[in-house]
Amino acid sequence: MTSNLVDSAGTQSSTGSHGAASMVSVRSLEKNYGSLRAVDGVSFEVARGEIFGLLGPNGAGKTTCLEMMEGLRRPDAGTITISGISVWPDPTKVKRLIGVQTQSTAFYEELTVQEVLRLFSALHGRRLPKRAIEDLLDLSGLAEKRKAYTLALSGGQKQRLAIAIALVNEPELVFLDEPTTGLDPQARRRTWEVVKELRDRGKTIILSSHYMEEAEYLCDRLAIIDYGKIIAMDTPARLVGQLGRKARISFTASRPIEGTSLGLAGSEVGAPDSEGEQTLLVAIALVNEPELVFLDEPTTGLDPQARRRTWEVVKELRDRGKTIILSSHYMEEAEYLCDRLAIIDYGKIIAMDTPARLVGQLGRKARISFTASRPIEGTSLGLAGSEVGAPDSEGEQTLLAENLDDAITVLLRTAHDQDIEIKNLQVRTANLEDVFLTLTGKELRD
Repeated sequence: MTSNLVDSAGTQSSTGSHGAASMVSVRSLEKNYGSLRAVDGVSFEVARGEIFGLLGPNGAGKTTCLEMMEGLRRPDAGTITISGISVWPDPTKVKRLIGVQTQSTAFYEELTVQEVLRLFSALHGRRLPKRAIEDLLDLSGLAEKRKAYTLALSGGQKQRLAIAIALVNEPELVFLDEPTTGLDPQARRRTWEVVKELRDRGKTIILSSHYMEEAEYLCDRLAIIDYGKIIAMDTPARLVGQLGRKARISFTASRPIEGTSLGLAGSEVGAPDSEGEQTLLVAIALVNEPELVFLDEPTTGLDPQARRRTWEVVKELRDRGKTIILSSHYMEEAEYLCDRLAIIDYGKIIAMDTPARLVGQLGRKARISFTASRPIEGTSLGLAGSEVGAPDSEGEQTLLAENLDDAITVLLRTAHDQDIEIKNLQVRTANLEDVFLTLTGKELRD
């Protein structure tokens, strides 16, 4: 059943969210593979200068939609126009307008970064001047790697090179298909900044993702797609607002808290969850009944549901007596699964212990992040052992505190006394991501 979060036609107004003329118009798009309808009547429009996201689980139809818009896969029904030009039946007409970063990009391993950029510009019939090459290198954060062979690049660097390649023809519209899949937190955030810089330069961007945080951080509007249909479409804030709740507070407690004991009208407290959700099974590594199982980034590229189910499979293997060595760059995954772990950087182990001990060594118990109608000065709180950071580029402040209860109480009281509105309050204890960023450096790098 189609959600009431999207209108009956599944479309937004032709001017999108920015009031500008549409860059992309998609109408009643369909694609079938035998009896499987991969894309089922999808319609939407994208305004010029907008970041529009396609968000959904693996296999929802996101990549198929992109490939039809890019002219790589012919639709069975429906129309696609880019800047007023019909993509089909002759997709060559829009090639000069678009740049494409595919889900996986193969590079010539014995070419340097700048040689690859020159090669792809030549394939577009262009000869980029040195100044343009330097600009692409600066934008993608690869200036120091200009003479490095692509074979030697990290995963994050390769993804940013793929984005740079998508820009060599100076397109108006850029397609990014899951641009941060498989990247660690630092590399993912650096790629986000590249995407935002593209938008600031006037590019229209359509990206697919199954990372909720990524879609919320980057997208002006997004469409949630599942089983080939758009089930909701709006700005991230409006989609969240239509849930009918202003705040969601998640926590763990020494014993369950009953909702009735709070006495708050319009609020409810759920029972503790079991942290088990649906996903795929991993069995090939077990066919020889091994004692030791190696899992190399077993959940890379999976949506949150699939990742959680895979975690349960790994825990079941441990419960059956298997010894497991796994690699991961998902901090939550390592903290949930591992009895012990080693953090490795530049080829060296820089920390090794249980997750709890590694986190405990930070010396902080709580991290509170929030946005406020105006900045809150740390000195106004008067909390010993606590500090409030200045607002970041998105207006978010972080309070690090030794005593969570006192910190929340004082923060909310201070905001009330100074007539400051607190929004997007998130509370958590320090975790492995804090350990990772503290040990490897908070500056984004590869």
